[in-house]
Amino acid sequence: MKTTITLNDFVNCELLTNNFSYDGLIAMFNYIEDFENDTGTAIEFDPIALRCEFSEYTTIAEAYAIYEDDGEGLTELQMLEWLQDRTQVIEFKIGIILQDF
Repeated sequence: MKTTITLNDFVNCELLTNNFSYDGLIAMFNYIEDFENDTGTAIEFDPIALRCEFSEYTTIAEAYAIYEDDGEGLTELQMLEWLQDRTQVIEFKIGIILQDF
């Protein structure tokens, strides 16, 4: 038995709205939907897992600083590439979401 989750359902899910911005939720929804379309794999909607496994940051440098102490001298692109080599990264206009690692 499966239920299709719409964008509206996703961005209004109380279990997610306290942890992610509206724009972040839209970006995450689109990311998951693209993944499903690209792989042909349906993803089970588990808002608790999403809330526990992903974190939103306002900048790439802020996200990088969570995992590495010294980003001095690195460009945002270098920081982003470092993160992308280690985890799932969802970029959007006003922030970034990482799968925690």
